[in-house]
This record gives sequence, structure tokens and C-alpha cells, in this order.
Amino acid sequence: MANEPIKLKVLPNGPIGVLEGDYQITLGDGSVIEKRAPFSLCRCGESKQKPFCDGTHKTSGFQG
Repeated sequence: MANEPIKLKVLPNGPIGVLEGDYQITLGDGSVIEKRAPFSLCRCGESKQKPFCDGTHKTSGFQG
């Protein structure tokens, strides 16, 4: 059985939307988070819930 492609959506001036599936995210300190989509990953670097988006990009002036 072939793996299904991962579906992501880069939102203008916002996060990366992870649309489907189950994920294992390894953080820089080696800890692991199990997460089921949908969720959003921060791109602005200002989120208080990194690596996840908390909406801070809306007021931080992030362009990207």
C-alpha cells in the first residue's frame, strides 16, 4: 500500500495548515508530540504555542 501524500496549505501572511492525517512532531529538545490534523504550524516565529500557530501573526505584521 502506497503512502498518501501529506496535504499542507501555506496561508498568505499566516501559518502552514496541516490538513489531514496523524503526525509525530519531534521538537528541538527531542520531545515528541502526537497530533491529528487539522492544525496550523507557526511561520511568524511569534507564537506562544510553538510549533503551533496561536494567531499572533495577525497582529505582528508578519509578511510571508
